[in-house]
Amino acid sequence: MPSGIGDTSAQRALIQEASAAFQADKRILACWLEGSFAAGTADAWSDVDLHIAVVDENWEALLGERLQLVGRVRTVLGFVEAGLAWGARLISANVSGPVRLDLFIEKQSALDTAPRREQPVVLFDNVGVADKVKLNWNAEALIQLQLAQLVQAFFFGCAWPVRLIGREEWGTMLMNAVSIVYQFLVPAILIQDDATNFLRPQYHNERHLTSERRHRVDVLIEQIRGSFDDMGTGNLDDARVARVHQELIGAIWRELRRACQKHAVNYPDDAEREMREYYQREMGWEIEA
Repeated sequence: MPSGIGDTSAQRALIQEASAAFQADKRILACWLEGSFAAGTADAWSDVDLHIAVVDENWEALLGERLQLVGRVRTVLGFVEAGLAWGARLISANVSGPVRLDLFIEKQSALDTAPRREQPVVLFDNVGVADKVKLNWNAEALIQLQLAQLVQAFFFGCAWPVRLIGREEWGTMLMNAVSIVYQFLVPAILIQDDATNFLRPQYHNERHLTSERRHRVDVLIEQIRGSFDDMGTGNLDDARVARVHQELIGAIWRELRRACQKHAVNYPDDAEREMREYYQREMGWEIEA
């Protein structure tokens, strides 16, 4: 196991370099930290959540140079990006080190309405905008929105076992089953027990489960893995694969329903009923309620 869980020197060096590079660009009004480095919970594998404020009239020009902007800090090894609901732009980059930098580019006009979970730590503020950069967090509204999206997404894709078993795409089925646990089951559990951490990045959330809940998830993962033991020999026990998928789907339905009840979100009983009928018709499955 890698050592140095508390060693954040690589990220802190990146923060210093980024702050200096961004302060040299006069279009950038301010720069601050959010996320684990603002909250004081960072470890050796934490991302650096860095935010910059830009005058509205410079927004388009700076977005056009966003990769060059990150490249002034360090070489970009790879990246993904997304527009955020409140108008900010996120560039998630793996930069030389390697270190993960999540750069949020925000318009000056929208600073005081952006949702912020932690009290930001300001690195520089050239024009006095820091008073607009403050906690602004309606957790329950975001939880309800994301839970509704989680439910919709699961029912959108929950025909997957029938399709993959029918096509005998066993490797894809194994990969998908493990992914489904962390995409849907873990969040559905976490939103009941620790809703604040439910809103954090999906694939790091198992560490926020209680020890009992995490053990249950680990047991299910082991059952999934074990059901594919003979995949490479051509002697896969498809009945065992079917059993573990019935357990997985039933567990997700139960936890999503409980989460919806707790947070006053409509659960699609009709969709679950139709999927139960579909599994029964196509596979002969009876999934525990």
